Amino acid sequence: PDGSVRACPDGRSSLAAYPVLWCARRPTVVGSERGRRAPFVAGAVPVAAVEAAITDPGGFHEAECAVDGDPDTEWLGQAAQPGRLVVTLQDATPLAALAFKTGPRAAGLTFRMLGVEGREVGRLRIPPGGEWGLERFGLPPGQPVKSLEALWPASREAPRLFHLELRARGGR
Repeated sequence: PDGSVRACPDGRSSLAAYPVLWCARRPTVVGSERGRRAPFVAGAVPVAAVEAAITDPGGFHEAECAVDGDPDTEWLGQAAQPGRLVVTLQDATPLAALAFKTGPRAAGLTFRMLGVEGREVGRLRIPPGGEWGLERFGLPPGQPVKSLEALWPASREAPRLFHLELRARGGR
């Protein structure tokens, strides 16, 4: 990674003022007593829960696949349905950057950052397009984030998220 920060896709260039030293560490996944793959981390930020409104009924595409540390597993929604994946963090955390892998997208994607009381404290709109590698975006300083929603509009393609990493302000 070159550590560069792209301007916000909705045309605001304020993100370019916030350089990101990207954390290249891969997440560590620890098994729980229930035999699930939790707890999870997104980058170095601990995750308390991951849930999706609709998941592909074919199996092997659970919401947890987005934060299991393996960029080749995926959460998969259903085609022609809006996608919504919610990642709840263990602690409210000020975020500096996020990275994700969706593969090519026919429709856009929006990340909503919600504070402790569930109010929106930030939003990042990603245009259609995408690539198979990690896409990285710096975030301006803001209030601590307790949960992150990834939202896709209804499209002919099923929404998918292979990997999500978060970088906390202050190095975590």
